[in-house]
Amino acid sequence: MRTIDEIRRANLLLAIDRAGSAKKLADLTGLSPAYISQVKTRAPESKGGRERNLGDDAARRIERALGEPTGWMDAAHAERPSGNTLAERVARVVAGTEVTHQELEATAGAPPGSVSKWLSGEISAIAHLEAAKIQEAYGFNMVWLVTGQGEERIPTYRRPDQKIVPVSPKLLDIGAPEGFPARLQHAMNLRNIRLKGDIASAAGVSASAVSQWFKGDTKSLKADNILTLAKFLRVNVEWLKDGVGPMEGDANVRPAEIGMRRIPLISSVQAGLMSEVVTPLPTGIAFEYLLTDLDLSEHAFALEIEGRSMEPDFKEGDRIIVDPALEPVPGDFVVAKNGEEEATFKKYRPKGPGANGNMVFELVPLNPDYPTINSEREPARVIGVMVEHRRYRRR
Repeated sequence: MRTIDEIRRANLLLAIDRAGSAKKLADLTGLSPAYISQVKTRAPESKGGRERNLGDDAARRIERALGEPTGWMDAAHAERPSGNTLAERVARVVAGTEVTHQELEATAGAPPGSVSKWLSGEISAIAHLEAAKIQEAYGFNMVWLVTGQGEERIPTYRRPDQKIVPVSPKLLDIGAPEGFPARLQHAMNLRNIRLKGDIASAAGVSASAVSQWFKGDTKSLKADNILTLAKFLRVNVEWLKDGVGPMEGDANVRPAEIGMRRIPLISSVQAGLMSEVVTPLPTGIAFEYLLTDLDLSEHAFALEIEGRSMEPDFKEGDRIIVDPALEPVPGDFVVAKNGEEEATFKKYRPKGPGANGNMVFELVPLNPDYPTINSEREPARVIGVMVEHRRYRRR
């Protein structure tokens, strides 16, 4: 018979599923994200070394946040909510692609018979690389496929064979259409750029953001978006932004194309799924991109800071660029996998070889209200080293 602590831990996983993530559950309940993470991963308490369990007050907070009656956290329920099994997700992939089991296995690089085992429930998990290949081929979100969380489809997905065809540049005429959407469309037409998705990729934003711009809603339009688009379309920034001045400068002068390396902005769940730094991130993994002029490896990615554990230097909403090809040194800021299917961002502090000969390190928050993670007591693995930090004053 299961103990009350075991039942509450199982129900905590259900609560996290319903909230969408451990962080969202923490926001709903007012509990510490670190506390929820420690209960979920059975982390030992600092005093006594016992497993950290969910207390009565925390259980009641979760019940109120989910709209469940008092005592719901103390009773056994189904381990996973209906409609969220790998079998059901694979069935949606098969139905949505109309491919045979053999074709899907070949695309994913999975052993023969894998699809039948996924559909029957004999295999209840799919490898990260298999999910990434399915995403690249068919546009199904790899995070959704692996975890059941997030959107089913990648909104900005484009097949690999849909390439941009280079064209000879044309000089823009001297007219200045009224309004930013009209000027953007004018420049696109004269540069033979037909897809709004190409504008989204160039600006490092989602396709839905570009659609809003064309509808006249430019609240999300930032100065760096306009600067990047002006370089991409080879027009003057002032003309594109306000319709002021000539569209182009001297025809013999062109802005230097710096900062044109596209870095995918991924979620902490996607980063946590990274198992090997030798595996490049697949095409279409990101809904949004950042541009940089840094010379980084093909495995580099960007993350948006969540929570307050790294304040005051890093605030929620800041973005960082991370390179998994770099080895951390003392004092570096790193992204690490903390034993869950999510990544955490902390300061790296090596402690020397442990009893088993492996390097022991600590992941240290800058905010003293949050706990330090020790790799000898909790599973932790460094994914990559931060190489760039971007702080947005207004978001």
